[in-house]
Amino acid sequence: MKQLPNNEFLDRDLQLRVLRYLAAARPDGTYEFDQEIEGVDDVIDDSSGPLDQNASLINTVIYLAEHGLVRSGLNRQDYIGGGSRWYAADRTEITAKGLDFLAADGGLGAILGVVTVRLDAEQWAEHLASRVEKMEGVSHEERSSIAATIRKLPAKAIEKVSEKMLDWAVDHATDALPLLRTLLAQVAA
Repeated sequence: MKQLPNNEFLDRDLQLRVLRYLAAARPDGTYEFDQEIEGVDDVIDDSSGPLDQNASLINTVIYLAEHGLVRSGLNRQDYIGGGSRWYAADRTEITAKGLDFLAADGGLGAILGVVTVRLDAEQWAEHLASRVEKMEGVSHEERSSIAATIRKLPAKAIEKVSEKMLDWAVDHATDALPLLRTLLAQVAA
């Protein structure tokens, strides 16, 4: 078998070529992609040989299947006297997860797998202002002034202030660790 660069076991370029080829062959998939993938003979030890000699390609397809990016139609046949061979018993196809992997934006998997929380700027400003008004250890005049300023801020300014407050909170997270533990215990219960 041809040596991969830096003795790497996984060939990222071949993985990408397999996925792209299978995406183009969708929805039919393929039985004989070992002879059809452009440039695959640069990686495979003997491009004119049977599939079972193409260890790099077999390895790649199995690896991609283990990660759910393809459905492998490859089977291994073991011989009684020893040895084995790989053959295409069914089509090898790209999965939805494989297509999402190729998509620049992560595909539907990224859209469906992300929880987006949207806060209305006006409601968020009101929440911040009301929290400021309830602060202890600060004069009533200062609290009122800060709360009034927050309520007058445009949405972009509220966003910027919120980001800065979040940055500060993360920077000072060790001070809030006992509170965070308590909150997490309450949520988990």
